[in-house]
Amino acid sequence: MLEKVFDSGKIRLNYVETNPNSSDISLLLLHGVTARWQTFSTILPDLEKLTHVYAVDLRGHGKSGRGDKNYRLKDYVEDIFLFLEKHVNKPTLIFGHSLGGMISLIMAVNHPTLVTGVIIGDSPLSMTVLKEGSMELMKWRDILHSNQIALTNPKPLIINTSKLSHTRTHLVDEMITNLTYMDSDVLTAMIDRFEETYAGYQVDKLLRKIRCPVLLLQGNPELGGVVRDKDVQKALEISPNLQHKKIKNAGHTLHLENKEEVLAVIEPFIKAFK
Repeated sequence: MLEKVFDSGKIRLNYVETNPNSSDISLLLLHGVTARWQTFSTILPDLEKLTHVYAVDLRGHGKSGRGDKNYRLKDYVEDIFLFLEKHVNKPTLIFGHSLGGMISLIMAVNHPTLVTGVIIGDSPLSMTVLKEGSMELMKWRDILHSNQIALTNPKPLIINTSKLSHTRTHLVDEMITNLTYMDSDVLTAMIDRFEETYAGYQVDKLLRKIRCPVLLLQGNPELGGVVRDKDVQKALEISPNLQHKKIKNAGHTLHLENKEEVLAVIEPFIKAFK
């Protein structure tokens, strides 16, 4: 796919776009931390049959610009706001995985005229879980530092995968490749500047304010999903606009582990916007 660049005036975002004239539905895909737009490659062929798809590299990730240590949640949200307002220029459905889902939720609340609906892919729904996840990122930051990656000239990483406990072997290669294309300060912001980075991510308040349809995809906690059952129940009680589906045969990286089950859930949700 042909990669393009959107220059917001503040940062350059790398992205891909499919079938510009194929559908009235615009769909924006937002990846999680350490990933790139390519993480959606498993489901892109199916989604482009239904929608006009955009998939963006978040700042500090992939081939997008670096943020000069500005990797706060509000920085990501502003980037996506400018991308939708200045480039897409029409109400859009957003599918965000993990960090991308957090961005999507805030976008829907802060910029409701730009967001028609949200699909949240196993994004943390509590600060406790988010904090635990940030601590898990420490091992990936250590990998980045120990291999002394040159960000302007990415090099392959060589890692003893036996040391990566509880990591699904078939996902390790993708994670490692993604790390070679990201700014290590993204992880530093999430670990050492946690409170500043995630300021404003108050899920209860966001869910009470959201007005568009929301589909929450929960990974199976037994397989590594980060959304707890009790957090789902609380979210459903708060928001009447929230739909929920647990993807039983996948963990946190839903669409990479079981694309068939994910597509079976999100396709009807997307088609409802036609």
